[in-house]
Amino acid sequence: MMSTDELLVGYFQQLLLVTYLMAFTIGNLWDSYAAWLLLTFHTTYGLMWAHKLTLGYTATSHLDIVRCNDIVVASFMIYVHWLFPLFPLLLIGITRPQLTPVGITVSWLLFLWGSFYQFISDVHFTLFMAHQNEMQRIKDLLPPEYEGLIEIEPTPKASLWSITRHPNYFGEMLIFLGFIVCSASFLPLILLAAIVLFLWIPAIRTSDKELEKDPAGETYRASTSKLIPFLY
Repeated sequence: MMSTDELLVGYFQQLLLVTYLMAFTIGNLWDSYAAWLLLTFHTTYGLMWAHKLTLGYTATSHLDIVRCNDIVVASFMIYVHWLFPLFPLLLIGITRPQLTPVGITVSWLLFLWGSFYQFISDVHFTLFMAHQNEMQRIKDLLPPEYEGLIEIEPTPKASLWSITRHPNYFGEMLIFLGFIVCSASFLPLILLAAIVLFLWIPAIRTSDKELEKDPAGETYRASTSKLIPFLY
């Protein structure tokens, strides 16, 4: 059974697809390469989300935000987060940008790099959680004198998670930057900055507080970047 957060993900993805088609029709964007590129990116983004859910991925990050931040701010930022791709589309409809080969290449590179980071890190985290739950189940079945033989890692420490503690956020940031390049405008950067400051940073702080409770988690926190690999 899907969680509330997962149902919201599916709802917003479907809503965005319908809104995209309405915008194409109302704004007569059928001949806009930038609009089609943005639609391609976001459709692929939505399909990746759907595939992750079939693999057992659970979207809990937004629930963490609601717990650690003001409920009104958190709810508003969640809506901004999921509706973000509409702002570049709106600007495309207004300005009708003509993307250069450089702009097209940069947008593709950002989207592909971000998709790799987000999808691989989320799938790896899903596998890690499944393994962790199974190890805990086995540990609970053992006699008390044998429980010490099984050590359960508090965090994933391989793959992209060995570089940054939130590779999924970093990947999503790159995807959004790809959306922004499609619009050929700096205005959506303001919204992206708001998402980072009011949605992702509070989630990172909440996660770090949990890591501090465990010596292994504290070691992991001290050896990895918060968000951007090797930089922050």
